[in-house]
Amino acid sequence: MKKLFLISAIVLSTFAAGVARADYGDQYLMAKVGVMFLDINDADDLMTVGLIYGFGVTENITLEGEYNTTVSGGEYDIVTDEGEFSVWTLAAYGVYRHSFTDAIYLKAKLGILHEEVDRDGLIDSKTTSDTGGAGGLGLGFVVGESLTVEAEYTIVEEDIQFFNVGLHYAF
Repeated sequence: MKKLFLISAIVLSTFAAGVARADYGDQYLMAKVGVMFLDINDADDLMTVGLIYGFGVTENITLEGEYNTTVSGGEYDIVTDEGEFSVWTLAAYGVYRHSFTDAIYLKAKLGILHEEVDRDGLIDSKTTSDTGGAGGLGLGFVVGESLTVEAEYTIVEEDIQFFNVGLHYAF
């Protein structure tokens, strides 16, 4: 895991600087919706909502705190049981943004994430939690002086990934 963080930090630091999306001290909030893909017990995809708070560290690097939770989906029906999954995550990421133009940028994030997976079945119910590394890639589109739209794909672990779209407001 430490090798992954080190390699990612080196790769991210070698990108050329682009137009800034956040300077030191700049802050932003992002509300987002998405789909979480859960590869457990053939569960249906989960609909998620989330909130991000970000703080500018340098011209292209920010720190983000992120919370996501499922609002629907996650039903499963296997031979021995049926029920529903729900998931929530809490994460801290280092984020790098590289501008391609004044209106489009790439977002790469890497950090630590805590997840809790609840399985509520007719026969058996269980809650599991895990903390580990997570990362993602996305694209941002500037739509106003303080507004951008971001779409990103995040890998939580091998059997949990999600795609989301959000509105990013800088203040």
